[in-house]
Amino acid sequence: MEYLLLASYLMGEDGMEILVLLLGLAIVVGIFANSRGRSGWGWFFLSCIITPIVTGLLVVVLPNLKAVEIMQREISESKICPQCAERIKDAAIVCRFCGYRFESSAPNREMSNSPIGRIEPRLNDDWRRSKPQ
Repeated sequence: MEYLLLASYLMGEDGMEILVLLLGLAIVVGIFANSRGRSGWGWFFLSCIITPIVTGLLVVVLPNLKAVEIMQREISESKICPQCAERIKDAAIVCRFCGYRFESSAPNREMSNSPIGRIEPRLNDDWRRSKPQ
């Protein structure tokens, strides 16, 4: 911020235009950083200390934290089918790619409170073939 004030002092009226331009670019960098899951205010103030062009390039080069968080959430809420090795949801009973039926799995906490979660799924058709004893 100090270099901006110094630039405005040294350049006169043109310095004020440059100061407004640099602050506008710093705001744009802050908004862009916020859209990528980073601290908008932090990147705005960093843009005021360093130039907005350098910090803008840094925001573009650094990974998008929102996308990384979504990918981690999808991975943590999924399992891999042992037959076809495709990733499917944790709550799945049948693989949507190959039709593999999973053995019993621990019920989800969210599912146990719902009426659907209390119903035991039919895992295979062996019960039809067995005769009553």
